[in-house]
Amino acid sequence: MHYLAIALLVLNFGSFFWSVFGVFTKYPDFDRKNYRLLQLNSLLLYFSCLYFLVYANPSSKALVIYNLTLCLCLSGFWYNSKLVKNYQFSIVFSHDLPKKILKSGLYRFIRHPYYLIYIITYFSTALITKNIFVLFLSISMLALYYKAAKFEENKFSLSPLKEEYLDYMKTTGMFLPKLYKKT
Repeated sequence: MHYLAIALLVLNFGSFFWSVFGVFTKYPDFDRKNYRLLQLNSLLLYFSCLYFLVYANPSSKALVIYNLTLCLCLSGFWYNSKLVKNYQFSIVFSHDLPKKILKSGLYRFIRHPYYLIYIITYFSTALITKNIFVLFLSISMLALYYKAAKFEENKFSLSPLKEEYLDYMKTTGMFLPKLYKKT
């Protein structure tokens, strides 16, 4: 069961890395400082998660819950990737203006499903390993993803899609679905 958890974590991380090359389009004009900070934190977090998971001694019940969580994250990631593949999403912190608003799939409920999937993976690993360093790195990634989400949403406010995006924001949460809809 422990080996399954490690394999699922590697599959999740491999999928996340693939998305940088397989889903997101790179633009020459992007905020290199924030992008590099995100990359560095991601690598440090990935290797820390793997290292501490290998040496963790979780209960069987915790492993089952963790494995199910990773399976859900992996399924959500690939479902979302298939959905957005033809939309040419730009890489995080790029300065290009958006051309479309995706409102289907997971985007019906939240505006940044990729970030949510990453965050769930990190925090669930922090919980299963009971490691304060992984928890600290997970919190720092949450802060970076929040900054990236705000950056992306600001791009919509500068685009011709501003009004449509404002309406979309009323019905969806940033990282969590809204329990009530603003009218």
